Amino acid sequence: MPKGESSIQFFARSKWGGVILSLLAGCLVALAFPDRNIWWAAGVGYLPLLAALHVQQSRRSAFFRGWLAGVALHAGCYYWVYHTMISMSSLSPGLAAICLVLFCAYSGLQLGLFGVIVPWIRRHSGSHALWMIPVWFTGVEYAFPHVFPWYLGNALYEALLFAQTADLWGVHGLGMGLMVCNILLHDSAVTSASRVGLNRKSALIALITLIALAGFYGQWRISSIVDAEPIRTHRIGLAQSNVTPEDKKRKGADRAIIFEKGLKRMSELESADVDLIVWPEGGYPYYFPTGMLTEEARVKKTVGPGYAGRLQKMVQQRGVPFFFGALTKPQPPRKLQNAMIQLAPDGSFEEVHFKRILVPFGEYIPFSDWFPFVKGKVKGIGDMEPGTERVVFRLGETVVLPSICYEAIYPAATRKFVMEEPRAQAIVNITNDMWFGDTSALGMHLMVQTMRTIELRIPLVRATNSGITAFIDATGTMTSITPRYEAVSVVDSIAIRDLVSVYSYVGDIPLGCAMALLIVVGWRRGRTHRQMDAA
Repeated sequence: MPKGESSIQFFARSKWGGVILSLLAGCLVALAFPDRNIWWAAGVGYLPLLAALHVQQSRRSAFFRGWLAGVALHAGCYYWVYHTMISMSSLSPGLAAICLVLFCAYSGLQLGLFGVIVPWIRRHSGSHALWMIPVWFTGVEYAFPHVFPWYLGNALYEALLFAQTADLWGVHGLGMGLMVCNILLHDSAVTSASRVGLNRKSALIALITLIALAGFYGQWRISSIVDAEPIRTHRIGLAQSNVTPEDKKRKGADRAIIFEKGLKRMSELESADVDLIVWPEGGYPYYFPTGMLTEEARVKKTVGPGYAGRLQKMVQQRGVPFFFGALTKPQPPRKLQNAMIQLAPDGSFEEVHFKRILVPFGEYIPFSDWFPFVKGKVKGIGDMEPGTERVVFRLGETVVLPSICYEAIYPAATRKFVMEEPRAQAIVNITNDMWFGDTSALGMHLMVQTMRTIELRIPLVRATNSGITAFIDATGTMTSITPRYEAVSVVDSIAIRDLVSVYSYVGDIPLGCAMALLIVVGWRRGRTHRQMDAA
Protein backbone atom coordinates (compact mmCIF):
# COMPACT_ATOMS: atom_id res chain seq x y z
CA MET A 1 0.00 0.00 0.00
CA PRO A 2 1.53 3.40 -1.00
CA LYS A 3 2.45 5.70 1.87
CA GLY A 4 -0.30 8.11 2.89
CA GLU A 5 -3.00 6.14 1.12
CA SER A 6 -5.92 4.68 3.05
CA SER A 7 -6.98 1.05 2.68
CA ILE A 8 -10.18 2.18 0.92
CA GLN A 9 -8.18 4.16 -1.63
CA PHE A 10 -5.86 1.20 -2.16
CA PHE A 11 -8.86 -1.08 -2.72
CA ALA A 12 -10.56 1.45 -5.05
CA ARG A 13 -7.43 1.69 -7.17
CA SER A 14 -7.76 -1.91 -8.30
CA LYS A 15 -10.06 -2.76 -11.22
CA TRP A 16 -12.33 -5.12 -9.31
CA GLY A 17 -12.24 -2.95 -6.22
CA GLY A 18 -13.71 -0.07 -8.21
CA VAL A 19 -16.37 -2.35 -9.69
CA ILE A 20 -17.38 -3.67 -6.27
CA LEU A 21 -17.56 -0.19 -4.73
CA SER A 22 -19.65 1.12 -7.63
CA LEU A 23 -22.15 -1.72 -7.48
CA LEU A 24 -22.32 -1.40 -3.70
CA ALA A 25 -23.15 2.31 -4.02
CA GLY A 26 -26.03 1.62 -6.40
CA CYS A 27 -27.45 -1.04 -4.09
CA LEU A 28 -27.15 1.17 -1.01
CA VAL A 29 -28.89 4.15 -2.60
CA ALA A 30 -31.67 1.86 -3.89
CA LEU A 31 -32.43 0.98 -0.25
CA ALA A 32 -33.56 4.58 0.32
CA PHE A 33 -36.54 4.17 -2.00
CA PRO A 34 -39.76 2.11 -1.92
CA ASP A 35 -40.40 -0.48 -0.81
CA ARG A 36 -37.38 -0.52 1.54
CA ASN A 37 -37.68 3.18 2.46
CA ILE A 38 -34.44 3.37 4.47
CA TRP A 39 -34.35 7.10 3.75
CA TRP A 40 -31.01 7.84 5.46
CA ALA A 41 -29.30 5.50 2.98
CA ALA A 42 -29.56 8.39 0.49
CA GLY A 43 -27.22 10.41 2.73
CA VAL A 44 -24.53 7.73 2.91
CA GLY A 45 -25.15 5.45 -0.07
CA TYR A 46 -22.87 7.28 -2.49
CA LEU A 47 -19.82 6.92 -0.22
CA PRO A 48 -18.50 3.81 -2.04
CA LEU A 49 -18.87 5.50 -5.44
CA LEU A 50 -17.11 8.64 -4.24
CA ALA A 51 -14.29 6.44 -2.98
CA ALA A 52 -14.14 4.62 -6.32
CA LEU A 53 -13.93 7.95 -8.16
CA HIS A 54 -11.41 9.53 -5.80
CA VAL A 55 -8.39 7.63 -7.05
CA GLN A 56 -6.56 8.71 -10.20
CA GLN A 57 -7.94 7.01 -13.31
CA SER A 58 -8.92 7.60 -16.92
CA ARG A 59 -12.15 9.29 -17.94
CA ARG A 60 -13.36 6.02 -19.43
CA SER A 61 -12.81 4.22 -16.14
CA ALA A 62 -14.53 6.99 -14.17
CA PHE A 63 -17.50 6.91 -16.52
CA PHE A 64 -17.72 3.12 -16.26
CA ARG A 65 -17.70 3.17 -12.47
CA GLY A 66 -20.43 5.81 -12.32
CA TRP A 67 -22.45 3.96 -14.95
CA LEU A 68 -22.21 0.68 -13.02
CA ALA A 69 -23.55 2.41 -9.90
CA GLY A 70 -26.42 3.84 -11.96
CA VAL A 71 -27.27 0.46 -13.46
CA ALA A 72 -27.33 -1.19 -10.02
CA LEU A 73 -29.44 1.64 -8.59
CA HIS A 74 -32.05 1.47 -11.34
CA ALA A 75 -32.13 -2.32 -11.32
CA GLY A 76 -32.89 -2.18 -7.60
CA CYS A 77 -35.63 0.44 -7.97
CA TYR A 78 -37.09 -0.35 -11.39
CA TYR A 79 -37.07 -4.14 -11.51
CA TRP A 80 -40.84 -3.87 -12.04
CA VAL A 81 -40.28 -2.83 -15.67
CA TYR A 82 -39.93 -6.57 -16.34
CA HIS A 83 -43.39 -7.32 -14.89
CA THR A 84 -44.99 -4.34 -16.66
CA MET A 85 -43.75 -5.39 -20.08
CA ILE A 86 -45.34 -8.80 -19.59
CA SER A 87 -48.55 -7.52 -18.00
CA MET A 88 -49.22 -4.57 -20.32
CA SER A 89 -47.62 -5.58 -23.60
CA SER A 90 -47.76 -9.39 -23.30
CA LEU A 91 -44.06 -9.69 -24.08
CA SER A 92 -42.24 -12.95 -23.51
CA PRO A 93 -40.08 -13.15 -20.37
CA GLY A 94 -36.97 -12.96 -22.57
CA LEU A 95 -38.03 -9.76 -24.33
CA ALA A 96 -39.20 -8.25 -21.04
CA ALA A 97 -35.77 -8.96 -19.54
CA ILE A 98 -34.11 -7.25 -22.52
CA CYS A 99 -36.34 -4.19 -21.98
CA LEU A 100 -35.28 -4.04 -18.33
CA VAL A 101 -31.59 -4.35 -19.22
CA LEU A 102 -31.85 -1.60 -21.85
CA PHE A 103 -33.73 0.65 -19.45
CA CYS A 104 -31.14 0.22 -16.69
CA ALA A 105 -28.27 0.66 -19.17
CA TYR A 106 -29.74 3.94 -20.42
CA SER A 107 -30.68 5.27 -16.98
CA GLY A 108 -27.21 4.45 -15.66
CA LEU A 109 -25.77 7.08 -18.00
CA GLN A 110 -26.80 9.76 -15.50
CA LEU A 111 -24.30 8.57 -12.91
CA GLY A 112 -21.84 7.79 -15.70
CA LEU A 113 -21.76 11.50 -16.54
CA PHE A 114 -21.44 12.31 -12.85
CA GLY A 115 -18.52 9.87 -12.66
CA VAL A 116 -16.63 11.82 -15.33
CA ILE A 117 -17.31 15.16 -13.64
CA VAL A 118 -16.17 14.24 -10.11
CA PRO A 119 -12.46 13.57 -10.88
CA TRP A 120 -12.30 16.71 -13.02
CA ILE A 121 -13.66 18.78 -10.12
CA ARG A 122 -11.21 17.13 -7.74
CA ARG A 123 -8.26 18.01 -9.98
CA HIS A 124 -9.21 21.60 -10.68
CA SER A 125 -11.19 22.81 -7.66
CA GLY A 126 -9.33 21.67 -4.56
CA SER A 127 -11.32 22.56 -1.44
CA HIS A 128 -14.17 23.90 -3.58
CA ALA A 129 -15.08 20.29 -4.41
CA LEU A 130 -17.07 20.18 -1.17
CA TRP A 131 -19.74 22.39 -2.70
CA MET A 132 -19.09 21.99 -6.42
CA ILE A 133 -19.66 18.21 -6.54
CA PRO A 134 -23.15 18.35 -4.93
CA VAL A 135 -24.29 21.15 -7.22
CA TRP A 136 -22.95 19.42 -10.32
CA PHE A 137 -24.67 16.21 -9.20
CA THR A 138 -27.94 18.11 -8.93
CA GLY A 139 -27.39 19.76 -12.31
CA VAL A 140 -26.87 16.39 -14.00
CA GLU A 141 -29.93 14.98 -12.22
CA TYR A 142 -32.01 17.98 -13.31
CA ALA A 143 -30.95 17.96 -16.95
CA PHE A 144 -30.81 14.22 -17.63
CA PRO A 145 -33.72 13.06 -19.85
CA HIS A 146 -35.29 10.51 -17.50
CA VAL A 147 -37.94 8.05 -18.65
CA PHE A 148 -39.34 7.84 -15.10
CA PRO A 149 -37.88 10.72 -13.05
CA TRP A 150 -37.16 9.72 -9.46
CA TYR A 151 -34.62 12.24 -8.02
CA LEU A 152 -32.50 11.61 -4.93
CA GLY A 153 -34.37 14.13 -2.76
CA ASN A 154 -37.58 12.11 -3.02
CA ALA A 155 -36.04 9.60 -0.61
CA LEU A 156 -37.06 12.00 2.19
CA TYR A 157 -40.78 11.77 1.45
CA GLU A 158 -41.40 9.90 4.71
CA ALA A 159 -38.70 11.79 6.68
CA LEU A 160 -40.98 14.82 6.92
CA LEU A 161 -38.84 16.69 9.44
CA PHE A 162 -36.04 17.03 6.87
CA ALA A 163 -38.22 17.18 3.76
CA GLN A 164 -39.78 20.54 4.70
CA THR A 165 -36.93 22.53 3.18
CA ALA A 166 -38.32 21.50 -0.22
CA ASP A 167 -40.55 24.60 0.02
CA LEU A 168 -37.35 26.65 -0.25
CA TRP A 169 -35.45 24.87 -3.03
CA GLY A 170 -37.56 21.98 -4.27
CA VAL A 171 -36.82 18.29 -4.44
CA HIS A 172 -33.58 18.97 -6.31
CA GLY A 173 -32.39 21.05 -3.38
CA LEU A 174 -33.07 18.14 -1.05
CA GLY A 175 -30.98 15.93 -3.32
CA MET A 176 -28.16 18.45 -3.24
CA GLY A 177 -28.29 18.47 0.57
CA LEU A 178 -28.10 14.68 0.66
CA MET A 179 -25.08 14.72 -1.64
CA VAL A 180 -23.42 17.30 0.65
CA CYS A 181 -23.84 14.76 3.46
CA ASN A 182 -22.19 12.10 1.31
CA ILE A 183 -19.29 14.39 0.41
CA LEU A 184 -18.66 15.56 3.98
CA LEU A 185 -18.64 11.99 5.28
CA HIS A 186 -16.40 10.77 2.48
CA ASP A 187 -13.87 13.56 2.62
CA SER A 188 -13.66 13.54 6.41
CA ALA A 189 -12.93 9.81 6.36
CA VAL A 190 -10.77 9.40 3.26
CA THR A 191 -9.11 12.63 2.26
CA SER A 192 -6.36 14.48 4.05
CA ALA A 193 -7.03 17.96 5.38
CA SER A 194 -4.74 19.53 2.79
CA ARG A 195 -6.91 18.17 -0.02
CA VAL A 196 -10.30 18.83 1.55
CA GLY A 197 -9.79 22.22 3.12
CA LEU A 198 -11.57 20.93 6.24
CA ASN A 199 -10.16 18.66 8.89
CA ARG A 200 -12.21 15.71 10.06
CA LYS A 201 -13.60 17.54 13.08
CA SER A 202 -14.68 20.55 11.04
CA ALA A 203 -16.35 18.34 8.44
CA LEU A 204 -18.34 16.50 11.07
CA ILE A 205 -19.36 19.77 12.73
CA ALA A 206 -20.52 21.06 9.34
CA LEU A 207 -22.53 17.88 8.79
CA ILE A 208 -24.20 18.02 12.21
CA THR A 209 -24.97 21.72 11.73
CA LEU A 210 -26.57 21.04 8.34
CA ILE A 211 -28.78 18.28 9.75
CA ALA A 212 -29.74 20.35 12.80
CA LEU A 213 -30.72 23.38 10.74
CA ALA A 214 -32.88 21.25 8.44
CA GLY A 215 -34.51 19.60 11.46
CA PHE A 216 -35.23 22.89 13.25
CA TYR A 217 -36.69 24.42 10.11
CA GLY A 218 -38.82 21.34 9.49
CA GLN A 219 -40.24 21.35 13.01
CA TRP A 220 -41.06 25.06 12.82
CA ARG A 221 -42.65 24.77 9.38
CA ILE A 222 -44.82 21.79 10.28
CA SER A 223 -46.03 23.49 13.47
CA SER A 224 -46.81 26.75 11.67
CA ILE A 225 -48.85 24.95 9.00
CA VAL A 226 -50.79 22.79 11.46
CA ASP A 227 -51.59 25.86 13.56
CA ALA A 228 -52.77 27.91 10.56
CA GLU A 229 -56.56 28.20 10.41
CA PRO A 230 -58.03 26.60 7.26
CA ILE A 231 -60.00 28.82 4.90
CA ARG A 232 -62.33 25.88 4.26
CA THR A 233 -62.34 22.11 4.31
CA HIS A 234 -63.72 19.54 1.88
CA ARG A 235 -64.74 15.95 2.55
CA ILE A 236 -63.92 13.80 -0.44
CA GLY A 237 -64.78 10.21 -1.27
CA LEU A 238 -62.31 8.17 -3.33
CA ALA A 239 -63.17 4.92 -5.10
CA GLN A 240 -60.42 2.32 -5.54
CA SER A 241 -62.06 -0.23 -7.83
CA ASN A 242 -59.18 -2.69 -8.20
CA VAL A 243 -59.68 -3.32 -11.89
CA THR A 244 -57.28 -6.04 -13.04
CA PRO A 245 -55.17 -6.23 -16.21
CA GLU A 246 -57.46 -9.04 -17.34
CA ASP A 247 -60.49 -6.74 -16.93
CA LYS A 248 -58.73 -3.99 -18.86
CA LYS A 249 -57.97 -6.32 -21.78
CA ARG A 250 -61.62 -7.30 -22.21
CA LYS A 251 -63.42 -6.14 -25.34
CA GLY A 252 -66.92 -4.86 -26.05
CA ALA A 253 -69.64 -5.56 -23.52
CA ASP A 254 -67.24 -7.56 -21.34
CA ARG A 255 -65.54 -4.33 -20.32
CA ALA A 256 -68.69 -3.36 -18.44
CA ILE A 257 -67.23 -5.17 -15.44
CA ILE A 258 -64.97 -2.12 -14.95
CA PHE A 259 -68.01 0.15 -14.80
CA GLU A 260 -69.84 -2.16 -12.40
CA LYS A 261 -66.86 -2.25 -10.06
CA GLY A 262 -66.93 1.53 -9.96
CA LEU A 263 -70.66 1.58 -9.24
CA LYS A 264 -70.15 -0.80 -6.33
CA ARG A 265 -67.58 1.51 -4.78
CA MET A 266 -69.95 4.41 -5.39
CA SER A 267 -72.72 2.62 -3.50
CA GLU A 268 -70.41 2.36 -0.51
CA LEU A 269 -70.25 6.17 -0.46
CA GLU A 270 -74.03 6.76 -0.62
CA SER A 271 -74.38 7.42 3.09
CA ALA A 272 -71.16 9.44 3.36
CA ASP A 273 -71.40 13.20 3.75
CA VAL A 274 -68.97 14.29 1.01
CA ASP A 275 -68.40 17.33 -1.19
CA LEU A 276 -66.83 15.37 -4.05
CA ILE A 277 -66.49 11.81 -5.34
CA VAL A 278 -63.50 10.76 -7.45
CA TRP A 279 -63.01 7.71 -9.67
CA PRO A 280 -59.46 6.82 -10.77
CA GLU A 281 -57.84 7.03 -14.18
CA GLY A 282 -59.69 4.77 -16.61
CA GLY A 283 -62.68 4.47 -14.27
CA TYR A 284 -65.02 4.85 -17.24
CA PRO A 285 -64.42 1.71 -19.37
CA TYR A 286 -65.31 2.98 -22.84
CA TYR A 287 -64.50 6.01 -24.97
CA PHE A 288 -66.40 8.85 -23.36
CA PRO A 289 -68.70 10.50 -25.94
CA THR A 290 -67.11 13.70 -27.14
CA GLY A 291 -70.58 15.14 -27.64
CA MET A 292 -70.80 15.57 -23.90
CA LEU A 293 -67.58 17.58 -23.84
CA THR A 294 -69.12 20.70 -25.36
CA GLU A 295 -70.54 24.00 -24.17
CA GLU A 296 -73.99 22.75 -25.12
CA ALA A 297 -73.58 19.80 -22.78
CA ARG A 298 -73.15 22.13 -19.84
CA VAL A 299 -76.87 22.94 -19.85
CA LYS A 300 -78.22 19.59 -20.96
CA LYS A 301 -80.00 17.51 -18.33
CA THR A 302 -79.91 14.25 -20.29
CA VAL A 303 -77.27 12.86 -22.62
CA GLY A 304 -79.06 9.75 -23.83
CA PRO A 305 -78.75 6.01 -23.28
CA GLY A 306 -75.62 4.02 -22.65
CA TYR A 307 -72.99 4.11 -19.96
CA ALA A 308 -72.49 7.87 -20.17
CA GLY A 309 -76.20 8.30 -19.46
CA ARG A 310 -76.04 5.87 -16.54
CA LEU A 311 -73.10 7.74 -15.14
CA GLN A 312 -74.96 11.03 -15.41
CA LYS A 313 -78.02 9.63 -13.66
CA MET A 314 -75.87 8.20 -10.91
CA VAL A 315 -74.34 11.65 -10.29
CA GLN A 316 -77.80 13.26 -10.36
CA GLN A 317 -79.04 10.85 -7.72
CA ARG A 318 -76.01 11.44 -5.51
CA GLY A 319 -76.11 15.22 -6.00
CA VAL A 320 -72.38 15.98 -5.55
CA PRO A 321 -69.64 16.87 -8.05
CA PHE A 322 -67.91 13.92 -9.67
CA PHE A 323 -64.38 13.66 -11.11
CA PHE A 324 -63.41 10.60 -13.15
CA GLY A 325 -60.96 9.36 -15.75
CA ALA A 326 -61.84 8.28 -19.27
CA LEU A 327 -60.44 8.05 -22.79
CA THR A 328 -61.87 10.21 -25.55
CA LYS A 329 -61.66 9.53 -29.27
CA PRO A 330 -62.20 12.68 -31.33
CA GLN A 331 -62.74 12.66 -35.06
CA PRO A 332 -59.58 12.14 -37.20
CA PRO A 333 -57.01 13.56 -37.60
CA ARG A 334 -57.26 14.07 -33.83
CA LYS A 335 -55.84 11.21 -31.78
CA LEU A 336 -56.95 9.38 -28.68
CA GLN A 337 -56.70 11.46 -25.50
CA ASN A 338 -56.54 10.63 -21.80
CA ALA A 339 -59.00 12.82 -19.93
CA MET A 340 -60.19 13.74 -16.47
CA ILE A 341 -63.79 14.92 -16.55
CA GLN A 342 -65.87 16.89 -14.06
CA LEU A 343 -69.63 16.45 -13.86
CA ALA A 344 -71.75 18.93 -11.91
CA PRO A 345 -74.13 17.75 -9.16
CA ASP A 346 -76.97 17.69 -11.70
CA GLY A 347 -74.95 15.35 -13.92
CA SER A 348 -74.22 17.89 -16.64
CA PHE A 349 -70.76 18.35 -18.11
CA GLU A 350 -68.71 20.91 -16.22
CA GLU A 351 -65.07 20.75 -17.40
CA VAL A 352 -62.50 18.41 -18.95
CA HIS A 353 -58.73 18.21 -18.58
CA PHE A 354 -56.75 16.43 -21.27
CA LYS A 355 -53.52 14.94 -20.01
CA ARG A 356 -50.62 17.18 -21.04
CA ILE A 357 -47.61 15.02 -20.11
CA LEU A 358 -47.87 11.54 -21.57
CA VAL A 359 -46.03 8.42 -20.40
CA PRO A 360 -43.30 7.39 -22.89
CA PHE A 361 -43.53 3.75 -23.98
CA GLY A 362 -46.98 3.62 -22.43
CA GLU A 363 -49.16 6.27 -24.03
CA TYR A 364 -46.84 6.97 -26.96
CA ILE A 365 -43.54 5.87 -28.46
CA PRO A 366 -40.95 8.68 -28.46
CA PHE A 367 -40.12 10.02 -31.95
CA SER A 368 -42.86 7.86 -33.50
CA ASP A 369 -44.09 10.83 -35.54
CA TRP A 370 -40.69 10.82 -37.24
CA PHE A 371 -40.74 7.03 -37.65
CA PRO A 372 -44.44 6.16 -38.04
CA PHE A 373 -43.71 2.55 -38.92
CA VAL A 374 -43.07 1.80 -35.20
CA LYS A 375 -46.62 2.73 -34.21
CA GLY A 376 -48.76 -0.20 -33.19
CA LYS A 377 -45.83 -2.62 -33.21
CA VAL A 378 -45.93 -3.22 -29.43
CA LYS A 379 -49.19 -4.27 -27.86
CA GLY A 380 -50.43 -2.01 -25.08
CA ILE A 381 -48.45 1.07 -26.14
CA GLY A 382 -50.80 3.76 -27.41
CA ASP A 383 -50.48 6.64 -29.82
CA MET A 384 -52.14 9.39 -27.81
CA GLU A 385 -52.32 13.12 -28.26
CA PRO A 386 -51.41 15.39 -25.31
CA GLY A 387 -53.61 18.21 -24.14
CA THR A 388 -52.44 21.74 -24.83
CA GLU A 389 -54.36 23.96 -22.40
CA ARG A 390 -54.27 24.43 -18.66
CA VAL A 391 -57.66 23.64 -17.14
CA VAL A 392 -58.85 23.96 -13.54
CA PHE A 393 -61.86 22.41 -11.84
CA ARG A 394 -63.82 24.18 -9.13
CA LEU A 395 -65.07 22.66 -5.92
CA GLY A 396 -67.21 25.41 -4.46
CA GLU A 397 -64.81 28.33 -4.03
CA THR A 398 -61.73 26.12 -4.20
CA VAL A 399 -59.68 26.05 -7.39
CA VAL A 400 -58.53 22.48 -8.09
CA LEU A 401 -55.75 21.46 -10.47
CA PRO A 402 -56.69 18.18 -12.20
CA SER A 403 -53.75 15.85 -12.69
CA ILE A 404 -53.53 12.45 -14.36
CA CYS A 405 -50.97 9.85 -13.28
CA TYR A 406 -47.54 10.83 -14.59
CA GLU A 407 -48.18 14.60 -14.61
CA ALA A 408 -47.69 15.12 -10.87
CA ILE A 409 -44.17 13.66 -10.79
CA TYR A 410 -42.66 16.70 -12.55
CA PRO A 411 -41.88 19.50 -10.06
CA ALA A 412 -41.34 22.34 -12.55
CA ALA A 413 -44.38 21.52 -14.67
CA THR A 414 -46.66 21.04 -11.66
CA ARG A 415 -45.46 24.33 -10.19
CA LYS A 416 -46.21 26.09 -13.47
CA PHE A 417 -49.71 24.59 -13.71
CA VAL A 418 -50.48 25.48 -10.07
CA MET A 419 -49.20 29.07 -10.20
CA GLU A 420 -50.99 30.17 -13.37
CA GLU A 421 -54.09 32.27 -12.73
CA PRO A 422 -56.38 31.37 -11.16
CA ARG A 423 -53.91 29.81 -8.77
CA ALA A 424 -54.77 26.26 -7.74
CA GLN A 425 -55.41 25.59 -4.04
CA ALA A 426 -55.42 21.78 -4.23
CA ILE A 427 -54.43 18.98 -6.61
CA VAL A 428 -56.62 15.99 -7.44
CA ASN A 429 -54.61 13.25 -9.11
CA ILE A 430 -56.12 10.13 -10.65
CA THR A 431 -53.86 7.18 -11.40
CA ASN A 432 -53.97 3.63 -12.71
CA ASP A 433 -50.96 1.58 -11.57
CA MET A 434 -52.43 -1.87 -12.09
CA TRP A 435 -49.90 -2.81 -14.80
CA PHE A 436 -47.03 -2.73 -12.28
CA GLY A 437 -48.14 -5.64 -10.11
CA ASP A 438 -47.47 -5.77 -6.38
CA THR A 439 -44.06 -4.13 -6.74
CA SER A 440 -42.22 -1.05 -5.54
CA ALA A 441 -43.65 0.90 -8.51
CA LEU A 442 -46.81 1.71 -6.54
CA GLY A 443 -44.81 3.16 -3.65
CA MET A 444 -42.45 5.03 -5.97
CA HIS A 445 -45.34 6.68 -7.80
CA LEU A 446 -46.80 7.86 -4.50
CA MET A 447 -43.35 9.03 -3.39
CA VAL A 448 -42.67 11.27 -6.38
CA GLN A 449 -46.10 12.90 -6.12
CA THR A 450 -45.95 13.53 -2.36
CA MET A 451 -43.16 16.08 -2.67
CA ARG A 452 -45.42 18.43 -4.66
CA THR A 453 -47.47 19.14 -1.53
CA ILE A 454 -44.40 20.32 0.40
CA GLU A 455 -42.92 22.34 -2.47
CA LEU A 456 -46.16 24.20 -3.18
CA ARG A 457 -47.84 23.96 0.24
CA ILE A 458 -51.15 22.69 -1.07
CA PRO A 459 -52.94 19.37 -0.40
CA LEU A 460 -53.04 16.55 -2.94
CA VAL A 461 -55.77 13.92 -3.21
CA ARG A 462 -54.75 10.74 -5.00
CA ALA A 463 -57.36 8.29 -6.33
CA THR A 464 -55.92 5.13 -7.83
CA ASN A 465 -57.40 2.01 -9.35
CA SER A 466 -55.20 -0.49 -7.53
CA GLY A 467 -53.45 1.54 -4.83
CA ILE A 468 -51.92 3.44 -3.29
CA THR A 469 -54.84 5.85 -2.77
CA ALA A 470 -54.16 8.57 -0.19
CA PHE A 471 -54.81 12.08 1.10
CA ILE A 472 -51.67 14.21 1.49
CA ASP A 473 -51.71 17.54 3.33
CA ALA A 474 -49.51 20.60 2.88
CA THR A 475 -46.80 19.15 5.15
CA GLY A 476 -46.55 15.93 3.12
CA THR A 477 -48.37 13.92 5.80
CA MET A 478 -50.35 11.04 4.30
CA THR A 479 -53.68 9.81 5.68
CA SER A 480 -56.32 7.25 4.66
CA ILE A 481 -53.68 5.21 2.85
CA THR A 482 -55.32 2.25 1.14
CA PRO A 483 -53.95 -1.28 0.84
CA ARG A 484 -52.71 -2.46 -2.52
CA TYR A 485 -54.91 -4.43 -4.86
CA GLU A 486 -58.04 -4.27 -2.75
CA ALA A 487 -61.41 -2.82 -3.74
CA VAL A 488 -62.16 -0.12 -1.19
CA SER A 489 -63.73 3.32 -0.79
CA VAL A 490 -62.29 5.93 1.57
CA VAL A 491 -63.50 9.29 2.86
CA ASP A 492 -61.29 11.97 4.34
CA SER A 493 -60.95 15.75 4.44
CA ILE A 494 -58.51 18.24 2.99
CA ALA A 495 -57.82 21.64 4.52
CA ILE A 496 -57.46 24.64 2.22
CA ARG A 497 -55.04 27.16 3.73
CA ASP A 498 -53.61 30.43 2.48
CA LEU A 499 -49.97 29.31 2.45
CA VAL A 500 -46.98 30.43 0.44
CA SER A 501 -43.60 28.90 -0.31
CA VAL A 502 -40.40 30.29 -1.72
CA TYR A 503 -40.25 27.48 -4.30
CA SER A 504 -43.72 28.23 -5.63
CA TYR A 505 -42.56 31.73 -6.60
CA VAL A 506 -38.94 31.23 -7.68
CA GLY A 507 -38.93 27.56 -8.74
CA ASP A 508 -35.54 26.27 -9.87
CA ILE A 509 -34.06 29.71 -10.60
CA PRO A 510 -31.60 29.52 -7.64
CA LEU A 511 -30.39 26.14 -8.89
CA GLY A 512 -29.86 27.55 -12.37
CA CYS A 513 -27.96 30.54 -11.02
CA ALA A 514 -25.75 28.28 -8.89
CA MET A 515 -25.02 26.09 -11.90
CA ALA A 516 -24.12 29.10 -14.03
CA LEU A 517 -21.81 30.42 -11.32
CA LEU A 518 -20.10 27.05 -10.98
CA ILE A 519 -19.56 26.78 -14.71
CA VAL A 520 -17.80 30.15 -14.65
CA VAL A 521 -15.78 29.32 -11.52
CA GLY A 522 -14.87 25.87 -12.82
CA TRP A 523 -13.81 27.21 -16.21
CA ARG A 524 -11.66 29.93 -14.66
CA ARG A 525 -9.99 27.57 -12.20
CA GLY A 526 -9.45 25.00 -14.96
CA ARG A 527 -7.81 27.66 -17.13
CA THR A 528 -5.57 28.69 -14.24
CA HIS A 529 -4.47 25.10 -13.69
CA ARG A 530 -3.77 24.60 -17.40
CA GLN A 531 -1.67 27.75 -17.47
CA MET A 532 0.29 26.57 -14.42
CA ASP A 533 0.84 23.15 -16.00
CA ALA A 534 2.04 24.78 -19.22
CA ALA A 535 4.50 26.96 -17.28
